[in-house]
Formats: sequence, structure tokens, C-alpha cells
Amino acid sequence: MKIKHTIRLWAVCISLSLVYTSCSDFDEINKSKTRRELDPYSLISGDTTGGNSDDADAWDNLNEYSAEELAKMALIDEQANFRNFSYEGIYNDYQRTTNLFHDLYAGYFSNNKPSFNNSTPNYAYNDGWMKNRWNHFYQDRMKEYRLLSKKLKNVDHASGKYKNAYYMTQINMCFLASLMTDTYGDMPFSIFLDKEDPTEMVYDSQEKIYDLLFKRLTTASRSIEPGTSSFLFTDNADNCYNGDEDKWRKFANTLRLRLALRISNVDPARAKLEGEAAIADGVMTSNADNMKTVPLNFFGNGGNENVLALVGFMWYDVCMCKDLEEHYYGMTKDNSLDPRCSKLWFKPTPYDLLKEGIEDEDPQLMYTGRSSGEDSQQHASESVSILKSKGSVMDPDYWWSYKQESVWLGYAECNFLLAEATLRGWSGTTKTVKEYFEEGITQSMSYFLINPETISTYINKLKIYENGGDPFATGTREEQLEQIITQKWLAVFPNGAEGWAEFRRTDYPRLHNVAKNVSSDVENGYFIKRIQYPISEHDKNFNNIPENDRQDKKLWWDVANTNASPFTRAQPNNFR
Repeated sequence: MKIKHTIRLWAVCISLSLVYTSCSDFDEINKSKTRRELDPYSLISGDTTGGNSDDADAWDNLNEYSAEELAKMALIDEQANFRNFSYEGIYNDYQRTTNLFHDLYAGYFSNNKPSFNNSTPNYAYNDGWMKNRWNHFYQDRMKEYRLLSKKLKNVDHASGKYKNAYYMTQINMCFLASLMTDTYGDMPFSIFLDKEDPTEMVYDSQEKIYDLLFKRLTTASRSIEPGTSSFLFTDNADNCYNGDEDKWRKFANTLRLRLALRISNVDPARAKLEGEAAIADGVMTSNADNMKTVPLNFFGNGGNENVLALVGFMWYDVCMCKDLEEHYYGMTKDNSLDPRCSKLWFKPTPYDLLKEGIEDEDPQLMYTGRSSGEDSQQHASESVSILKSKGSVMDPDYWWSYKQESVWLGYAECNFLLAEATLRGWSGTTKTVKEYFEEGITQSMSYFLINPETISTYINKLKIYENGGDPFATGTREEQLEQIITQKWLAVFPNGAEGWAEFRRTDYPRLHNVAKNVSSDVENGYFIKRIQYPISEHDKNFNNIPENDRQDKKLWWDVANTNASPFTRAQPNNFR
């Protein structure tokens, strides 16, 4: 069965004229043959429910090393390692690992480059691009994580000097691992947390991975004690939170809440348990708590600028998706424009003018998206909307400066998470579903520096309140959830990893099927559900790679197809 599948994969790759290069994803990992060279940390067995912090790499679970080994560990540059570990975790090869996959499948962007036709925008797997996500995680981030964990936990352990930094490292690893498993599903993970040297890359089920993530995030958030450790990551090393330990703690809890809701359809009891514990431990309280990446380079030379400013403005390889256009215009009673749109996107205008910050001001001209998966014939900024920027200039009305930060989990999203938690009857929330829903919109628009009067007008004009209606007073839970997720989808833009994950989980918002599907394993009229494992995994890890490595295979938490039949939506059921 696997042999046939491998042959099929190669046939598909050749037929699509995709260029692959042979690469061992685990060569560097497998060079280490001793436990102490590899040094993953153990998972202490214990209760698997309720976010028990005693079962996930507690600080007192100390490895024993000789004085010579400890002296070598002390030479590890923890600042440089954490800078790469936190900064490169998502930014590394962003276009080829995220933008041309997740960002497209979330309904945010559409292809705007002819050479991308018949590739990932059309559901074809492109190993030359997507293998980079796998390789960076297992070859780069895992190496940085192990080096950091080794030093932070074992050097000067008795003083607790590095304790908070150690748990901040654990939180970031859980964050990166959550993005990986929500991309692929099952993957090798616990093998790197065992004491023994992994000589075989055994896969964990996604259910097990989520269990490990809940445990480690719980332990980390409850173990960080701001102000008690003498060591802090510098601003340069931690451009997410500038070494702020309490912000890392709140991020961990908000991430726990995100992941709890992710499993609410497949394991509602565990979801409730973990979600309530996360809320009780303290989630984000303002936009100052947003988890973000700040670019290291501001010069527009294709280095470390804001990654979306590069791919969406400088190169304009992607443009607005038709799904996003329809929601920008379609949420209010009078179909007035979402105020975020004019800050984030240009109206269709020749690119030579856009480079100078000049936009067509014709009031009749509409912001325009391209259908997802539609073939691109040219770079047509005069016919579609591209991201709005003045290059390196920071201007809130031209949001996508090369200097602009990228938010991966923010306070606006946190409010929508709390709205759904309240809707599901979870304890610990303090507002109504409607209050959290409207606060999510408010905080999203406030982040983009939209004035309060404009925000209030938008909320009051929502179609759901037309003619005195209020789904949060009279609608079913499913009807209320659709409103929550649709506005959440607008609020988390441009975070395609989260937008795509939530669409697969809830089947909201109501996105269009891809215009052109050339996939060999996603039936026309259905949505892509995951990313295929790299070709090198089929070559190097044949005995462990899961069966049925198809892109139409639902992940563990994705319990139902979006479509009941080709191009026909099923009725979502998110309250089983």
C-alpha cells in the first residue's frame, strides 16, 4: 500500500513539473548518538487531565552532568539561540512555508503571479516550497530548543537564574509545535522529549501531541514567576515580548485557550477542562499582550523585513482574495466598507503609482479581490488590490511598512476565544457572548488605530442587528458561532495559519471553493484539509510515516467535511 502511494506521489510531482531536491530532514538530528549530545527533556508521567502541572518537564526534574559538561554548556550563547528560535520560528522562508499555502487556503490572499499557476494555489503539493517548513522545524528550531533547554535548565540551576527563561523557551516550542501539527496532523514530537537518544523518528498522533502541549503550557505558565530570575532575554534576543516574563505567561494561557477550543468538537470534555483552566490562570488583557514578531531589517532588499510587505507589496506575488473582498463589503446593512480595508489594501491602481504612495481616489472604484485558485496572467495591480505600503515609512494609513510587526496571537482573537468559551458554557468568563464579540471587533480595529466613533458605527450597522435583530439573544448557538468565527477571521487577518485552522474546525466563514483544482488527492468541489509530508519523509522515514498521506485527509480535530457534496456546503454542527 505504501509502495503504491509513494509511486503515485512521484508521478504527480513529475506531471506537475515540480523540481525536488533530495534532502534528509533528520540527518543533523541523527548525527548525535548519545543522550547528552541530543539532550531532549523527559516528560514525567502523571495525571493527563485538568492541566496537571506535575507531569510536564517540571523544573525539579534535573539532568545530571559533570562539571566539565556544565562548563561546556555555559559557553552556549542563549541570547543568540533564543533570537533565532523565537524570530525565525515563523518568519523563516515565510513565503514558501506559509503564504503560498496557509494564507491562500484561509481565503485571505490569491495568487498574483503566473509562475505559481498549477501549484499550491490550485491545491498541488509543491515539495520545493513546503519541505522548508518541515526542515526548519526539525533541523533548526529543534536544535536551538535543545541547546537552550540544556543550558537554561542545568547551568546555575540551584540559583534559579534561568528558570523563567527556561519556561519561556518551553512556551515558544509549544507554539511552534502547534503550528506544525495543525499543518500536518500526526508528526514526530514526543521522541524529542524523551531521555533516550531517538534513533527512529516515530510519529505521535495529533491527539497525543495536543495532550503534551496542554501539559507543557500549563506547567510553564504556572511556573514562571516574574522578577524572580536574575537572567532576562534582551530586547534584541526576544523581539516578541522584549524579555517580559508576564507577557509570555499570558500568551501561554491564551494559546492554551486557543488549542482547547480547537478540540471542542472532537473532545468537548477535555476542551472544557483545559479552556477553563487557561482562563483561570490568566489570558491576555490588552493589545500590549499581543504575540508578535518585529522585523530586523527595514530596507526592502528581501531580507528580514515584514514578510507580508515583501510578498504582498514589494513583489505583489499575492493580492486580495475575493472572499475577503466580499466580507469587507458584506457585513453591514448598507454594504459599507469595513474600515480596516482602506488601511490594509490599495484600490486597484497601476503599480508605478502605488510605489509613490499614490492611489486612485475615484470614489466609485472598489477594492477588488481575485478568486482563490484563479490563474494569474499578469501582475495586475491596476485590476486587483494589493497590500498598502509606503515601503520603509511607518504610516498607519499605509499599514504594511517594511518595519511593521506581525501578530500571531492577539488580544482581539482572545476576546473571540472568550466569546466562544462563554457560548459553550465554560466557567471563568465575566462578560456575555455579545460583549466579547463586540470587544473582539473593537480591539481588532483599535489595533489598526481606527477611531472609536468609526468602530461604533461599524458595529451598530452590522447586518445581524438589522431591524432590531440580535442573534446573541434569539439565535441558536450555531448561528451565534458563525458570527463569532466570521468576525474572528476578519480580526486575525493576515494570520493564515490560524484562519485556515479555524475554517477547517468550524466550517466558517462561508468561503468559496478554489476556482481551479489540479490536485490528485483533493476532489474537485471540496477543500484542502492538510499539507502532505515532504517527499524526503517518504524516502527516509518510510517505516514510520502514517498511511494515507493525502491532502484531503481531515486532521483529528476536524470532524466533518465542509462540503456535503462537490461545491455544496454541509450544515455545520459545532455543538455535538
